[in-house]
Amino acid sequence: MSEDLKKTIGNRVKAFRKAKRPKMSQERLAELCGVGTRTISNIECGSGVSLEVLEKIVAVLGCSYGDLMDTDAHLRTEQSALKNEAMTLLSTMSKPELERAVRILAVLG
Repeated sequence: MSEDLKKTIGNRVKAFRKAKRPKMSQERLAELCGVGTRTISNIECGSGVSLEVLEKIVAVLGCSYGDLMDTDAHLRTEQSALKNEAMTLLSTMSKPELERAVRILAVLG
């Protein structure tokens, strides 16, 4: 694996982890993947990752292998985080509030 790819994967893992709502810590990601926190830290620093661990990370973060290797994916990740945040807010609204939100979004869109 090239050094550039290792760094890209590390940056993308970090971005996907932080885009989770609520924000996921390295400790929590490590726990869910069954690895040590140091492993996640090393991956995010660009030290590389085994296929076995990468498979676990992809499953926990709900992304694809391609997402972690795509240098332009940060824009989609940020957009996804915003959509998740909007869904969280919408899920707590009453029907009249939802109707109002839809009208506001229609004007903005």
